[in-house]
Amino acid sequence: MLGLVSVLLLAASAAGGPLLKLDCGRAEGVLNASTGVAAFKGIPYAMPPLGDLRFAKTVSLREGGGCWAPSVWNASKFGDDCMQSGQFNQGGAEDCLFINAWIPSWGSQEGGAGRPVMVYSYGGDLTDGRSSSYDMAWLAERTGHVIVSMNYRVNLFGFLALRELSAEAPSGVSGNFGFWDQLEALRWVQTNAAALGADRSRVTFFGQSSGGTSVFALLAAPLARGTFSRAISLSGSANLTMGLREAESQNVPIAKALGCDAQPHGPRSTPAGVVACLRNLSALEVQAAVPASWNTVKALWSLPPPEAAKDPRGMAYQGIAIVDGELVTAPLRDALRKGTNPMPFIVSSLAEEADAQPGRVVSGMDAAAFEALTDASLDAWGAGTGAEVRRAYGYDDGKATGAPAQLVYDSIMTDYGQTCASVSVVADASRGFAKAAAEAGDPAPAVYQMYVSARPTHPVWGFDATYQPRYAFHSLDILAGLGHWDLWSAGRGKPAYQPEHRDTLLRDAIAEVFGNFTRDGALSSSEGWQVAGAGCPGGLASPSCYTAVNVTDGGVAVPTRQLREDICTLWSSLGFDERFWWSN
Repeated sequence: MLGLVSVLLLAASAAGGPLLKLDCGRAEGVLNASTGVAAFKGIPYAMPPLGDLRFAKTVSLREGGGCWAPSVWNASKFGDDCMQSGQFNQGGAEDCLFINAWIPSWGSQEGGAGRPVMVYSYGGDLTDGRSSSYDMAWLAERTGHVIVSMNYRVNLFGFLALRELSAEAPSGVSGNFGFWDQLEALRWVQTNAAALGADRSRVTFFGQSSGGTSVFALLAAPLARGTFSRAISLSGSANLTMGLREAESQNVPIAKALGCDAQPHGPRSTPAGVVACLRNLSALEVQAAVPASWNTVKALWSLPPPEAAKDPRGMAYQGIAIVDGELVTAPLRDALRKGTNPMPFIVSSLAEEADAQPGRVVSGMDAAAFEALTDASLDAWGAGTGAEVRRAYGYDDGKATGAPAQLVYDSIMTDYGQTCASVSVVADASRGFAKAAAEAGDPAPAVYQMYVSARPTHPVWGFDATYQPRYAFHSLDILAGLGHWDLWSAGRGKPAYQPEHRDTLLRDAIAEVFGNFTRDGALSSSEGWQVAGAGCPGGLASPSCYTAVNVTDGGVAVPTRQLREDICTLWSSLGFDERFWWSN
């Protein structure tokens, strides 16, 4: 990037777009005159992770000498996406660490001094994802808050841990580079809060899917303390347990596939030689070596294979996010119990997450075939387990009554992988955060479990070009909350979704949750919102006493004691513990 400064830095236009005076120089954005929202896109927040910075911790622009003052940065369009390797996105560039900001009511005290800030982290299984997919203008206008999003490194570029990379790093640690990127973006917000017209003490870090996992990771990171003060994890994966050494060992075949594995003799006989080999590869060579097992969606949203019943690792998902010991210093649940970063917190999931892209479409399957399919998987946990699970989900064997097969199929993986995990995460946070706050002489922060059971009025074109989710599917909450129903179908030649009144109510309800929680650090009990420990001893949640808030059709919030407890008890009795929780 630095070699292209003269090309990329453009003078302010004659029209005089809105200007931000940032720590590294001025940036000119675009003002929407009808809404009053000023958008600033594609601003660099860190040094390009090229050369010696590939597979390394993030370096700030100021530290790396990358500031552009006195020139003006053209912030009228998104910067390049990071290198992609998932099923949804391909391409990208390594020079990708850009940040975006939407500021409402531009011109009113330069965008409104002291506004709360929401910083968004995208999903994509930690293998793909890009901030350019998300237009935050509507949310900024609706909430009156500053909305920020950023690119961060994904797949091998963002999460490769190797013994040789660790040996050559000053801290002795590798991996989690994508989390370091996000931490630097949060630091950028703190540094530039005044320029954004923002209140640095009211910063909500929120993310969906692997963005929600990123929120979990930084809640387990002591170095992130003070960079954000509220957290919202939408469908984040709670299986953040793999240690650095295990990841280094697991990734040895990747180095071999890249032609950069350690050798007893020659240039790669030392860690420095291996690292030099890795950094001399082209970006496309690195991208091509991303293991198929790093894209876990199909495994997450399919019935568990019979061999998982005998594997002490459960589903043995190939984790990418790790407990590296420097940034993420403890497994998620341990960090929450210790109150590493206590703050107001919403943990959210949806009732039928797996409907976004189910491993099998069973809606047209006859009863005998569906029963055989589920038995082939679940009877590995004991004869009759498949039938027991179907009964628990209201499926009437051999009859055309009861719950639809697709609903049952989607709910099975959703519950043992996500819903029941959320119960445990909320209980840990409720108790750990309260204890840490008490030790500091502060009131206990509000911790909520949000459970979205609302469904779209009609099927939505989602991840898969051949299947339309119809239940409370993975990402419905963020599509609704941003008013962006066609996020996943855009550019695929599919007809646009036509939201009806019930959809609009859900959109407004979720946006209101985002906005009010960011502003106040709490939600209104008069509107149905109760903290997870409501009615429990000491006001603290536990797996045996908790309250979830069920967001139903039309966005109505219904506090519900012990939501899904019977189902979670069943899965626990069968041995589906946190080894079966989703990862990445």
